[in-house]
Amino acid sequence: MTNHLPGRHLLHNALGFAAAARHVASMPGCHAGELLLQNLGNAIELSLKSILQAHGWSDDRCRREIRHDLVKALGAAERLGFRPSEPALAPFVALLSPFHRSHRLAALSARTSQAAFYDDAVAMTEQLLRDVVLWLPRP
Repeated sequence: MTNHLPGRHLLHNALGFAAAARHVASMPGCHAGELLLQNLGNAIELSLKSILQAHGWSDDRCRREIRHDLVKALGAAERLGFRPSEPALAPFVALLSPFHRSHRLAALSARTSQAAFYDDAVAMTEQLLRDVVLWLPRP
C-alpha cells in the first residue's frame, strides 16, 4: 500500500516552478520577465490541477477540459470548494492565462516591466501553493 495521493506529484512540480520564479526574481538587475512568468504560470497550472486530480480528475480529463487555461483550472478548483486566500489571485490569473495558454509570455513581459508587478506575482503564487498544500487531503 502506498501513501501517494493523486495530484501530489503535480504539487511537487509546482513547488519547483515557484522556487525557480523566486530565484529569477531575486537576481539583481535581471530582466527575465518572460522566464519568471513562464515559471509562475506552470506553478499555478500544476497546483490547481493537483486539486483536480486529488478529486478524481485524470490527466486525460485535465488535458481535454483545462489544457493550459489557468482561469478554467481555478474555476474548476473553486467548484470543488477550494478558495484561495489571496483576493488578487483571480485578477492576476485572468491577466496571465491568455498569454500562458498561447505561449506568448514575451508579449505580457514586454507590457509589464515593473519589479513590483513581478514581486507581487511571485508572492501571490507562493500563497496559492501554501493554500493548496493546506487544502489537499493528507496521506
